[in-house]
Amino acid sequence: MAFVRGRISSDYPPKNYTTPPWPSLLWPPQEQTLEGSLYYLSDVWRFTLIWTFVIYALVHLGAAAIALIMQLGKARANWKFLWMIPTVYMVLAGIEALFAGTVVGLMHVSAPPPRLERD
Repeated sequence: MAFVRGRISSDYPPKNYTTPPWPSLLWPPQEQTLEGSLYYLSDVWRFTLIWTFVIYALVHLGAAAIALIMQLGKARANWKFLWMIPTVYMVLAGIEALFAGTVVGLMHVSAPPPRLERD
């Protein structure tokens, strides 16, 4: 693993900064490079919110699938309402992800961390 040697720079964020496209960030996180980082609170919030939506949607879809599988062998009259199970689970996942993603995404330190500049 290569480490960037440099001095602390006061310009924050870098002058040529552009927000990295979703879903990519700096990987592996141990590398000390200047590319792939999020500098603005709105970028951090949006990135966290989108990933929270994705993860919550997958978990709730899995739970909805199990709920539908449990209905196999039941009377056919019940099946006309079963389309509501994934719908309700997705609405709940969206509400939960909105709250959780917003809380986690807005936990931000107001002072910017020092930035390394390459020699």
